[in-house]
Amino acid sequence: MSIDPIKAAQEIEQERTRARVQLIKELKEATEADGRLAEAGTALRRAIAQLPASAGEAATTATAAVDALRDATRNAVTSARRAATDGGWTKAQLVELGLVKAPTPRASRSDTTPTDAPPTENTTS
Repeated sequence: MSIDPIKAAQEIEQERTRARVQLIKELKEATEADGRLAEAGTALRRAIAQLPASAGEAATTATAAVDALRDATRNAVTSARRAATDGGWTKAQLVELGLVKAPTPRASRSDTTPTDAPPTENTTS
């Protein structure tokens, strides 16, 4: 019995596709978990601001716990993003899928100079 090379190639490609899609699933899950923890941290800090000063130690402990979880999810996002790019996804594709933020253009030096600043003198006459 011989192996049909076309069918074998299709199966290999389908497995590659499943693996690549799994990478995106993992990145999406990590990104969503990070977002939920960011929201929880913000809500916790707002709630803590309303507590009496005597609750300070408990509030600090709770905040530290949320921050530690957030660090873990950020690491998971970074690892998942790296796995996706190592698996063949480009950053542009991840941006298009909404899983990575598009890079923001850096301000040029002239954009950061205040317009009301006095002109600099040219001392190389």
